[in-house]
Amino acid sequence: MRSVQALVLTHNSPSTLRRTVEALLAQERRPDAVVVVDNAGRVPAAVTLAELVADGAVRVLRCEDNTGPAGGWATALGHFLQSGLDAAWLLDDDIVAPPRTLTVLLEELDAGWSYVLPSVRQPSGAVTTYPAWHGVLLDRQIVERAGLPRADFFWWSEDTEYLMWRMAKLGHPLHVTDRVVVDHLKGRGARGNPPWAYYYEMRNSVYSHLWLLHGRGRWPRKVAGLTARALLEQRRWACLRLSALGAADGLLGRLGKREEFV
Repeated sequence: MRSVQALVLTHNSPSTLRRTVEALLAQERRPDAVVVVDNAGRVPAAVTLAELVADGAVRVLRCEDNTGPAGGWATALGHFLQSGLDAAWLLDDDIVAPPRTLTVLLEELDAGWSYVLPSVRQPSGAVTTYPAWHGVLLDRQIVERAGLPRADFFWWSEDTEYLMWRMAKLGHPLHVTDRVVVDHLKGRGARGNPPWAYYYEMRNSVYSHLWLLHGRGRWPRKVAGLTARALLEQRRWACLRLSALGAADGLLGRLGKREEFV
């Protein structure tokens, strides 16, 4: 039987974090370890989950700085590689998995897939299959081959680069199962994105399509769509300015966290 480490990345979403972790502990086939990576949230995850930490059901790793989803997942998978366990189950802090989720994902992994994603029910009720940190189960061998997510992306596209493009280059096609559906609560996303998000979305989109995909894909449409979206924002000039800076940095290959934009 494969051993599984469940990894939850959290940042400033204590109410959904608790629901996510409680669902992990209620699995029909419980993970062998549950680790929460706290990406420097204002309310420490160890406080939110105090009784679960005290009884040993959950371990919390606290990051001193917010390294974004990209850096947070790089930290989480780095911890997994040191654990010696067989598979990593990755969930954002607003994903609620029904009790049979891990059972089904392990069955899919045992059927010969290197990694498998559940289907995802959005708050609107729509069920989606886009690759993200929504409960993907990764075999240890594919993590060892692929390495860690790109921490220098900070925010946006690190999941697409890792789960879709990089895995495909290694010869592992994307596999989404419709046998289980997890719920995406969108704890932070429901509040909308701040202006700084336009910088990272534009930068990483331009960089990825020019430097990683070498111009393939519909990146001009992506740039146009993001610009049009910025025009509809209440703080449109800030969003447009940050989009332009992001496009310039993407063209020049300048990545990493920009402290002045967060």
